[in-house]
Formats: sequence, C-alpha cells, structure tokens
Amino acid sequence: MTMERLEELTFDWYYFRYAVASFAIFFLFNTKIDEFSKRISPNYVHLPEEKKITWHTYVFSMLHAFIMSFLSVYALTTDKQLWTDPIWCNSPISRIICGICVGYMIFDFYIMLKNYKQLWDWFFVFHHSATIYAYLAVMSYGVLPFFAIYRLLAEISTPFVDLRWFIDTLGYPKTSLQNMVNGVLMTLSFLIVRILVMPHFWYIVYSVIGTEDFNRIGHIRLVLVLSCFILDTINIFWFLKMCRGVKKVITLKLDANKNEVAHKND
Repeated sequence: MTMERLEELTFDWYYFRYAVASFAIFFLFNTKIDEFSKRISPNYVHLPEEKKITWHTYVFSMLHAFIMSFLSVYALTTDKQLWTDPIWCNSPISRIICGICVGYMIFDFYIMLKNYKQLWDWFFVFHHSATIYAYLAVMSYGVLPFFAIYRLLAEISTPFVDLRWFIDTLGYPKTSLQNMVNGVLMTLSFLIVRILVMPHFWYIVYSVIGTEDFNRIGHIRLVLVLSCFILDTINIFWFLKMCRGVKKVITLKLDANKNEVAHKND
C-alpha cells in the first residue's frame, strides 16, 4: 500500500466526521445498553442503579478496545510506510482510527459528567485528556501516525482489565478460577503491550528527536513527548496496583489451600 508523504503542517477538518460518527454510534448504543446488558447476563437486573451505570461504561470500554486492537494491528501490518516514515506518512486509515478513538473518549467524558457522583475519577480525566490531546492532533494534522497507532496496541490488554470488574461484580470469589486466570492474563497482557514496549517506543522517539522531520512539526512535538509521558506514568501506576492485587489473590489462595489441608488432617 503506497501512502503520500505530507509536505507541510496543515489543519484538516475532513477526519472530524469519523470522530462525530464514533461519538454518535456510542451515544445511540447507550440508548440500548440496558436491554443489551440484560441479554448477556441475567444477573444484571439485580444490580443496584450505581452498579448498572458502571457496568455500561465497561461494556463501552470493551467494545472500543476490541475495535482499536483490531484496527491498530491491521494498520501496522498493512501500512508499511508507517514504519519507514513515522512522522510525515499520510496514512488515512491511521487518521480514521484516531478519529474513532477521539469520538469514544469524548463520549466517555460525557458519560462521566452525566454520572459525576458515580464515575468521576481524576486518573481517568488525566488519561482521557492526554489521549484526546494526542489523537486529535494526529487526526487533524496527519503527522505522527506511527506513534499514535503503536500506542493503541495497548488496548489489547483492556478487555482483561474490564473483565476483572465484571467478575467481581457478578460475585465470583477472589480465589475463584475465573478471577485468577483473568488476573494473570490481565497482568501479563498489560505488561507486554503497555510496559515492556516502553523502551522500544521511547528509543524510536529518541531516534527522531532533533531530525529535520521532527523539527518541522513545530508545537506538535509536545503531543509526542508530553502526552505519552503522562500516559506511561499512569500505566506504570496501574501496573504496580495490578501486581499488588495479583500478589494479594495468590496469598489468599495459598492460605486457603493451607487451611483446607490442615482441616483435612484434623
């Protein structure tokens, strides 16, 4: 697939239609989310209203994660120029993906504001703000497509993170097989697609800093450095919390096994 190379930094409204379409689709799905949730889990109807609101946000999050994971892998495997011209490659599929992401993030902000008492979380505010700031710039100007799509590979771990909340809400014990398997997969996937990729990602960033192509993008340079630094800081914080959670569950399981053996010996 041959892509054009952008020649100058020009703001383009064209891809905003994908952000608007993304927001509209999630907004329309929101009108059917209650009915959808009842179909996928009969236990949903017994949840308190506050839990139902949170349930909805995790359904939307998983849907967005599946879409972003598929599209980002597709873009990185089909748009070869993303790898050879990571700053100025004009990749329409990448800009469409960024538009979809921006639309979802704005929708999620809308849901948080609408349900302020139940959902407001400053970490998510910082995360969403940094994400919108970065992907809006890529969508509008077309530069830095490789870095934007590379970062979206992190969404591969999101379904496991979301599933953890569903497992807890549906009443599975911390030491249940479902909880432990998902906890291990969640931590491993998070480690692989969000933590271990950091050195490689920042190496590529370091390799382009100071080049003519990098200097030509002007203030957009902050998008690459500032937003990614904030997101990686948040990811490290979340990963440390996950590790503590996994350690706690494993300890509980080991203690439960010891108690069971002791009880049998008695």
